[in-house]
Amino acid sequence: MPEIPSIWTGDERAREQRYREALQSMDCKDWIKVIKTLYLRKMERVNDGKKMTATDHHYMELAENKLYQELGHALGIEPKRMVEYITERIEGEKE
Repeated sequence: MPEIPSIWTGDERAREQRYREALQSMDCKDWIKVIKTLYLRKMERVNDGKKMTATDHHYMELAENKLYQELGHALGIEPKRMVEYITERIEGEKE
């Protein structure tokens, strides 16, 4: 997942449109792009002393739910365990 790029544009409306398009696709990589972009935006905002916007939070939840459901089904893992599973795999790749 680290090699999957984020979706970045300075135009809020264009970015939100790209989120919608990615979430309508049936491509897990598109969902990961949304999650990654929103995570990076969240970290920027936190560093500036701000909270994540409601819109960003909404799209993050949608993308995470889609990804965790799809991966959970394919791997035979409960969706609620996917964060742990993904984290373990990413950390294992760093070693």
